[in-house]
Amino acid sequence: MPVPRVPPGRRPPARLEIIADLLDSRWRFPGTGIRFGADAHLGLLAGLGPVVSTVISGSGTQAGRAPRPGRCCA
Repeated sequence: MPVPRVPPGRRPPARLEIIADLLDSRWRFPGTGIRFGADAHLGLLAGLGPVVSTVISGSGTQAGRAPRPGRCCA
């Protein structure tokens, strides 16, 4: 499945960058260039880990799609 790309000249929202950093590359193994995130740790929790990871990543992507208060969604 192809990864969606951000169009040139546009940056992803800061909230998405924070979530991506937390899940993918927050920490580094000392003495190496290998980085890992919370998703690696959550994957060790059988059953619950993938669900928590999905909820965290989904909260960042759905935030921009929520209707704004005071606007009609007709």
